[in-house]
Amino acid sequence: MSDCHQKVRYVVVSNYLKSMLAIFCVSVALMVLMGYDLEDQIFAYQINQRADSLALEINDEDNLTGKVQAIEMEYFVGLQNLPEWIKLHIDPDWAFGTYEIFAKHRGHYHVAIRHLASGESLYLLFNARPYIKSTPHIVDYLKIIALMGGITIMVSVYFTQLMAKRISQPIERMTQALSQSDSEKKFLRIDTSYVDELHALSNAIIERDQRIRSLMERERQFNRDVSHELRTPLTIAMGSIELMEETHTHNKPFLRLQSAIIDMQILTEGVLWLGREANKSVSCDAYKVCKRAIENHTHMLRTDAVDVEVGIDSAICIPVPEPVAFVIIGNILRNALTHTNVGKVIIRACQGEMSFDDTGVGYGNASEQSSGFGIGLSLVERLCQHFGLTFNITPMTGSVGSRVRISWSDVVLP
Repeated sequence: MSDCHQKVRYVVVSNYLKSMLAIFCVSVALMVLMGYDLEDQIFAYQINQRADSLALEINDEDNLTGKVQAIEMEYFVGLQNLPEWIKLHIDPDWAFGTYEIFAKHRGHYHVAIRHLASGESLYLLFNARPYIKSTPHIVDYLKIIALMGGITIMVSVYFTQLMAKRISQPIERMTQALSQSDSEKKFLRIDTSYVDELHALSNAIIERDQRIRSLMERERQFNRDVSHELRTPLTIAMGSIELMEETHTHNKPFLRLQSAIIDMQILTEGVLWLGREANKSVSCDAYKVCKRAIENHTHMLRTDAVDVEVGIDSAICIPVPEPVAFVIIGNILRNALTHTNVGKVIIRACQGEMSFDDTGVGYGNASEQSSGFGIGLSLVERLCQHFGLTFNITPMTGSVGSRVRISWSDVVLP
């Protein structure tokens, strides 16, 4: 499987794990913050309660400082009586209320400010650091939360995998059935316990498969009918041509008739092969097919100024049936001869590739009055695709000429 493709099961489980980890991290952060906030609220409540009662109790101006029982608190009357280090952290403009002071190594203080009847301000200080339990036990809390979260994730992943498996299994089974050429309707059906969307997908695939099979069967039947209907009159016409050749009737109308019948034979043969299953285990002799194609198209040599050269090793084989090779090579040769008035048509081959070079008008330069590069090369391209060959046509270097390449391996002509 390539990097850009992933199974449904993997996508579901991985995305679930990512979301669970994100939720777990956010939950842990919120729990820690809530722990700190809860302690702060408790401390604030204690100091507020004590500050309110102390403000009512202090009436003697001599009691400007003192200790408070219970949890350790210390009060001061008037800003001038505060220790110097704490004055640095208190704003003189602070009004009635409770404030927090972080005095670094001295501690974490909660300060409650109240107004006395004498007009002075009461400052009640409480160092909360010795009483904070969240920070020393934060690691233990995280361990417990991690353990509970890990158990929850494992249980959730187990059931998520079961859910993903129920979704992916029928898809994988349908994919396997569709990849087989003999896939049947029963292999595309899924169990009734699966979700409705999978049933809809299965039914849609079955209906599409049935339509494709019906169209293919109609095409095969058409090819069988056309095979009989076209081959019979063409055979009769070719027999008549051969009889006329014996009478040495080689005038211009006769040559045009002979060329048209040969072209029709090649076209018919090629169309019929497109309707058959490609047999890639069969091969044929490239040199033999080329010689036959040249003989059948000799009549297209308009003048002696055009030569056909063949440079093919006798050991070169094309991985297609001989009739298919004849259709491919014949159409390419006919196209080259049609558009070449002067020069050469050179056919070369090495193991894995054939090339056809001509000195004609060049690919894309044919006039509208000529046959162009139409159905002949289109048929060649379709046959090459059908049998797994690579077809390529490009203009030659310069203003004239074309090169057609047919390859069935990575070997390239020099």
